[in-house]
Amino acid sequence: MNYKTIVGITLAVFVLSSVSIAQEKTAQTIELSQKTLEYKVQRGVINTLSWIFAGIAYAKSKDDTPEDFARYGVKTWGSYWKDMDIKAYIQKWHRIFSIDFHFKMDILNATETSVEARMTIFARRCAESFAESGVTEEEYIRFISTSISSMAEYLGWEYKQKLEGDWLYFTVSEKE
Repeated sequence: MNYKTIVGITLAVFVLSSVSIAQEKTAQTIELSQKTLEYKVQRGVINTLSWIFAGIAYAKSKDDTPEDFARYGVKTWGSYWKDMDIKAYIQKWHRIFSIDFHFKMDILNATETSVEARMTIFARRCAESFAESGVTEEEYIRFISTSISSMAEYLGWEYKQKLEGDWLYFTVSEKE
C-alpha cells in the first residue's frame, strides 16, 4: 500500500469512528417541571425565611441582635414606605405576609388616625425548620415584631404591641 492509501484509510476510519461516537452520544435532556401556583408561593415563603434566618444568624455572629438586624432593614428600605398613611401601612404588611397561607390579620378597631389589629406571626410554623441556623423561634418573632414596630416609628407613628399565644396584638397611631 502506498502512502496515499494509508492516509485515506486512516482518515476514513477516523471520520467513520467520529460519526459513530457522535451518534452514540445522545443529547441529554433536562426536564423542567411546571409548578403550581401554590408550590411557587410556598417556595417564596421558604426562600424569604431562609434570608431572614441567615440575616439574623449573621447579625448574631457579629454580636448584634435580631432587633439590630430588623432596624437595619428598616433603615435600608424604609424610604420606600415614606408616603403612606396608617391604612396603607397595615394593608402593605397584610400583602407581604399573606403569601403565607396560614397568615391571618384582623382589624379590631380603626379610625382616621389609629388602627388596632391582631395578626399571626408570618410563617411561624416554619421557624423550627431553620433550627440549624442557630436562630430560635423567639429570636425570629423578635425580628418580625421589631421590623413592624421600627417601620411605624420610622414613619413617625406610635406603635404598641403584645404577643399573646399565636397572636400579635398591635396599635399604630399618629403621634399627638
